[in-house]
Amino acid sequence: MLGSSVALALLFVAFCSSAVYSIDLQKLYDIQKFKRD
Repeated sequence: MLGSSVALALLFVAFCSSAVYSIDLQKLYDIQKFKRD
């Protein structure tokens, strides 16, 4: 029971960090595109 809740928490953290990472990459891409124009 405890192991499954820990696994679920790790999955949630991994999902949040990957979402934040992709948002940061999108911001960097937009900034570079803005500088180039």
